[in-house]
This record gives sequence, C-alpha cells and structure tokens, in this order.
Amino acid sequence: NELANVRAKAEEFEKRYCEAQNVSEERLVTIEEIQAKLHQFQENVQ
Repeated sequence: NELANVRAKAEEFEKRYCEAQNVSEERLVTIEEIQAKLHQFQENVQ
C-alpha cells in the first residue's frame, strides 16, 4: 500500500526531525534545513 509507505516514511522523518531538535544551537542551520525539507515533504504527500 503506497499510502502506508508514505506514512511510514513521514513517521521516520518526524522521528529524525525530533532527534535533530535536541542538538545544540551550533547545528541550528541543519535544523532549519530539516524543517524546510519536512515542510516540502508534507506538501508532496498532500
């Protein structure tokens, strides 16, 4: 099921995103990049 695969990928993406939120402020640019990718990913899913 393609939708199930997309949901699984979205959950994995969110998990990595949450882990990235816990890194130090030195990595802030990386977090912002992940936020942009997550936003783009969500729009692609819809």
